[in-house]
Amino acid sequence: MKKHSISIYLLLVLCLAFIPQTGWAQLDNEYFAAEQLFRQQEYQQAFQKFNHLHKERPNNFTYFNKAVECLINLKKYDRAISLAQQAVEENHYKARAQIQLGKIYHVKGSTDKAFSIWDKLANEYTKDRQISLQLARTLTRRQAFDRAIDIYQQLQSYVTSSNMISSELADTYLQAGKYEQAIREYLQLVKKSPARMSFMQQRLIRFQDDYIYDVAILEISDFLEQLSPRHPSYRNLQQLEVWLLMERELYKRALVTAKEYEAKSSNLTYLPFNIGRKLLAAQKFELAKEAYSYYIKNDVHSLKYRSMEKLATAYRRWAAYLENYNLDLSTKRNSLYDKAFKTLQSIKQQNPSYRRLDKVLVAMAELSLDITHQPDTAAKYLEELQALSGQSLQSKIHYIQGRLHLYNQEYSRARIAFTKSNKQSKTGSLAEESRYYLALTDFYAGDYEFAKIQLNALERQNTSYFANDAVQLRLWIQNGLHADSTGKQLQPFADAIEYFSQGKDQLAQNSLHELFEEKAYHPLIDDAILELSTHKTEGNIGYIYKTLSHYLAQYGSVSPLYERLLWERARLADQLVTNNNLSPTLSEAADNTNAFSADTEVELPETVKQLIPIYEEVLIHFPNGFYATYVRNRINELQNIQT
Repeated sequence: MKKHSISIYLLLVLCLAFIPQTGWAQLDNEYFAAEQLFRQQEYQQAFQKFNHLHKERPNNFTYFNKAVECLINLKKYDRAISLAQQAVEENHYKARAQIQLGKIYHVKGSTDKAFSIWDKLANEYTKDRQISLQLARTLTRRQAFDRAIDIYQQLQSYVTSSNMISSELADTYLQAGKYEQAIREYLQLVKKSPARMSFMQQRLIRFQDDYIYDVAILEISDFLEQLSPRHPSYRNLQQLEVWLLMERELYKRALVTAKEYEAKSSNLTYLPFNIGRKLLAAQKFELAKEAYSYYIKNDVHSLKYRSMEKLATAYRRWAAYLENYNLDLSTKRNSLYDKAFKTLQSIKQQNPSYRRLDKVLVAMAELSLDITHQPDTAAKYLEELQALSGQSLQSKIHYIQGRLHLYNQEYSRARIAFTKSNKQSKTGSLAEESRYYLALTDFYAGDYEFAKIQLNALERQNTSYFANDAVQLRLWIQNGLHADSTGKQLQPFADAIEYFSQGKDQLAQNSLHELFEEKAYHPLIDDAILELSTHKTEGNIGYIYKTLSHYLAQYGSVSPLYERLLWERARLADQLVTNNNLSPTLSEAADNTNAFSADTEVELPETVKQLIPIYEEVLIHFPNGFYATYVRNRINELQNIQT
């Protein structure tokens, strides 16, 4: 009997325990349903559910708050005020209800009433951290920034070690447009907690405002003068200042600042080295050269040879840039390639055990093939590469083997070598380069469809250094096959590109001349002229100028590359006028052209007076084009020469 009574008692206890849990579960389900309606902007239905929940649990602030939010969205301000006043009178979460009451009045437009409620609360709860924080956040959301700032500052005087208060105060300054105070507050926060550096940078990035960046640069510079170099935040703030300068495209100042910090620091900061890459990406080649040269001139052993390697890359990119856009009228391009080669050679001679010697040898082999057109020299660098130990070298070895086979027109062997290199390297720049040259091999061999297949994967990698080359190659193939699906009309162009890559410029010119003599418009004619212009020499510049001028007169206005071709003609004319080293037989060689069946004879420009109108034609057709700034600058220079 006693055992039976105990069992009944336990059963009753379990039942009683289960009943409230069931009730809570029902309330939770109703809350989630109401929340979903709220998100769907079904405010009336959501209010009915939240209001029911509020009546069931009047002590729950969340239910009350959600019901008020529904009424605000429904613009039923009087009812919302009544609900909030009731909560205040019943002493449920009184202070928080008053904050909401002030918000309702503010949204309604009764700002004086709202501020009266909020100001009274601020005075009553000065030392209550939670209420003060909630009030300050509400004021910030209602864009009452000055009142919010006052509350945050009061809180700081009572709670001196709170990173959260400092963070929110800085954010409020920023939103209020008080940028100097915001940056100073962020800096004080970073001084207290170095780990908050990323938080500060994220806030600056989010705004992406040039003026804020300018203010931050000045404030950080002043702050660092007062901060001990041994402080944990010092180096990170240096990096942030340089980053901001780079973002504002104040490249020269960024480099000077980086070099100053590197010189003052007892340990390497790597700042000039790191921004060298960004300067290179921004095509600020002179500054990139200066950045890498810092470690070479100062003989910083741990970075000297890596900087020399990067400097050689900068020279190569610089030369390619001048070549691609025809931005230089002298022999500077060849000089830059020569500097690149000599820099790489210096690494090899000064530090034979350099840990990245394999990359140096690959670069030297590439220059031997692409610039000096000496396959025998490239083969010697390949032998040196093969003499090094390491399984990871196989992909580089096969890549150079492929380049040599391609140069010698051994297409099958080139395909095998490039395929091996691509598979072994899998990802990265070498894999992309191997795939590009694999496509180029098929292009030279006349297997255009296979070339397009190889380009598919490379084109999808839009961050690849070879992505643009891949797109250009595909367009060549696409346009050529569009004109003639057999590829017969594409072959002379492909042959010319291959001849140019081998340094056989006259053979390339002969191949392109077939296109120039065609009576009908050829879809690759624009690209053919550009390629010819890129490979101008002292002996063929007159021929190229006349060919280009005839083409522009006949097809220029319909050319998809009209602006670029006008620019190329202006640059060719500039060299004809200003380069005193050109051969006197130039005009004679140029007279041999009869491309495009031109009716009028083109005279080579000889004076600055003749040159300026050629530049002006670029501006007439493309006043806001890519080359407009370069054209205006050059015209100003030429006018100064005239006067």
